[in-house]
Amino acid sequence: MGHTHQDHFSMMYSEEPDHHPTGFQFISPSLTTYSNLKPAIRVYTLDGIHRKSTYRPLKSETWLLDLNRANERNETVWKLEYDSVTAYNMTWMVPDTMHQCTRDLNKTRVSSTKLSGSSSFTSSLTVHVMTTVTNTICVK
Repeated sequence: MGHTHQDHFSMMYSEEPDHHPTGFQFISPSLTTYSNLKPAIRVYTLDGIHRKSTYRPLKSETWLLDLNRANERNETVWKLEYDSVTAYNMTWMVPDTMHQCTRDLNKTRVSSTKLSGSSSFTSSLTVHVMTTVTNTICVK
């Protein structure tokens, strides 16, 4: 995928006839500003530090810097754009649940305003689906 300033996740599928999900990648938005995109960070909550830890991601949160406030008041304020539990209705991020999320997004074409619940913070979420035949789903 190369260099990007946008918020993505990519799905990988097997080359076997059933094309089952085998993995996924999180591509976090950029901390630097870019055309019509605000600085953003992503924070992950992992299943860890207990006896049967899997260290798999349970939740992700994407935070945006309020540039207007930073410029007007010289204050650094991060605002939650969305979290995976609320936006995607999932609490376990594994290939199968991420695949279902991709299918749901493709069916509903959820707008980024609906994901974030706020029209003042423009989301840049894009979902890329990689199989033996490349198919890209864009949610904007």
